[in-house]
Amino acid sequence: MVKITFSPTKEIVIHEISEKKPDEFYTLMIQQAQAQGAVGITPSVHWAHGLAFTFGFFPETPDIVKDKLEGKLHYGTVVFASVPDYKAEALVRIQGTEYHVRLQNAESNPILSDLAKFLQSRTWVPER
Repeated sequence: MVKITFSPTKEIVIHEISEKKPDEFYTLMIQQAQAQGAVGITPSVHWAHGLAFTFGFFPETPDIVKDKLEGKLHYGTVVFASVPDYKAEALVRIQGTEYHVRLQNAESNPILSDLAKFLQSRTWVPER
């Protein structure tokens, strides 16, 4: 029998965090999908613990791959909005046209759940 080893993520390093109002967040998701040529496709974001969020990875450079193999993920940016109640889809109107954004409930995913809790904690906000 083959040996199977589980090597979970141990750390996530976030390099930029951006908080938006829900309508700004959903509009940004639609605009990004359209910019990537995904016209007619409903974009999807994560939702957990009252936050809708998405993140972007860095390109797979040798250093990033090395960190990933050691259990450290790098998120180039995390964008989120406060959305207290979970709904399967959000509706946003842009220049008179209605668009939908799908929300995937991520509370059962330990990493995404912890990410949402971290964002809510606001421990990342620099003191002034």
